[in-house]
Amino acid sequence: MKKKIFNQLFFIFSLLFIILLSYISRPPIYGKLKFILLNTFWNPYYYIAKELDKNPSINTKTFFYSDPVTEYSFFAALGMLQKTEWRILDPMNDFTLPITTLISQSNPPKTECIINLKGFPDTWVPRLTGHWDPIISNTSRYYEHNGYRGKKLAITIENKFKNKCILFNDKEIPWEDNENFRYRSPNLNYTNKQEDIHILQFRRNDLNGAYNILIDVGQDTQTKDKLLDYLALNEIYKIDEIYITHPHKDHYSGLYELIKFGIPIKRVWMNIPPKENCDKEIPWGCDDKDLKNLFILMNENKIEHKEIYHTNPNEPIVLYSDSYNKLSLLYASPKVNPQIKNIDINDLSMIMKLNTNGTTYLFTGDLNHSLSEVLKGNSTFKADILKVPHHGTEGVASNQFFDTVGADIGIVPSPEYLWCSERSLRIRNYFNEKKTHILTSGIHGDILIRHYQSQNFEITTENFPKIICGESPTFYTLNDKLKTLLQ
Repeated sequence: MKKKIFNQLFFIFSLLFIILLSYISRPPIYGKLKFILLNTFWNPYYYIAKELDKNPSINTKTFFYSDPVTEYSFFAALGMLQKTEWRILDPMNDFTLPITTLISQSNPPKTECIINLKGFPDTWVPRLTGHWDPIISNTSRYYEHNGYRGKKLAITIENKFKNKCILFNDKEIPWEDNENFRYRSPNLNYTNKQEDIHILQFRRNDLNGAYNILIDVGQDTQTKDKLLDYLALNEIYKIDEIYITHPHKDHYSGLYELIKFGIPIKRVWMNIPPKENCDKEIPWGCDDKDLKNLFILMNENKIEHKEIYHTNPNEPIVLYSDSYNKLSLLYASPKVNPQIKNIDINDLSMIMKLNTNGTTYLFTGDLNHSLSEVLKGNSTFKADILKVPHHGTEGVASNQFFDTVGADIGIVPSPEYLWCSERSLRIRNYFNEKKTHILTSGIHGDILIRHYQSQNFEITTENFPKIICGESPTFYTLNDKLKTLLQ
């Protein structure tokens, strides 16, 4: 009973406070433009007013579509009294609004809008009016588009309204002044399915934000269930390039969901094997018909597809470079490779090397034992951080190849059960003996490594397990240039 009374008093106080904001002494602004505001954060009038001051030509009096928090705050920013008759939609009843409605209403000439992607505060309006649903994530909480709700909509909103709205983005992790690269390994191995995805973010000092490269994209189900949310949460609204190391479904099928969802993708690199080799792996691996359908979808969405082959790691092909970073292709097997007998799809895996502020990564796809025997002993493959190939299971690259790499840190995209199984015993024992620090996405969760111009870096993981595969995890003291390993 006391809690109910407290909630009612809190609601009344909050409502009075919001109305009070509407009396701020700003001159009223009138005009003919329409505003669409989505889920503006608590007490945002200062930010809205500041943005309006930067563009005095934006005047409004007529219609806008909004939630209650935004509405009160918006009128407070303009020095106007809130009037319920100005609402076209009543958010107090049933406020699930299709994004297509917002888009259609924003089409007329001279339309402007303000969008904030942070979402409702967990305070008065949503909870006390029965709209609060903690299961639905808070960005664009009450809006939906093609069945998508929650944070996934941030991508749609960003791109649908991109050239006609003032956008306020809420940074989850702001870039520090001397930070210029981020490596992300989102955990798509939270089920018993194995899959690969790696996100490289190169900071750029322009309006386009970071240059985003994905190496593999995981499977379709996990991409839909988690990756879309993950990208939106971390403000990754576009993908500049995608490199599919080899055409196995746990590496490429997530592309279907990325494309269907509508996130802009400029280019996809993927080498296609002969049909007779590919279709031997139906239904779990390579599938020629499935790949052709994917390319049709890519073509319909104007996404460029390219192939790339390279067999001399001593003369790498530069894929991306800036003042502090260089991503290079060391190896990409041709469809018919005289170096390897009985080649399978894993042997087509691209191998890439990244140098960022003096720290090196090696991305190996699902490098098999047979190809690794050809490449071992070449110092070009030496790296500080290794994306462990083939999810650490049997058939993976030889110990001699790992000796060549000599990594301090290994990143394993694998479910916990698989990494701790007999199938991964050899590689687990190898890294334990070498005291290599292993991060496994299915155990540690999402992995983020932030790199700085000072040649330091920081690692954070979602989970901090004290026991892995029944044993205490191996700890390795990194050399002095590496800043912090948070474990």
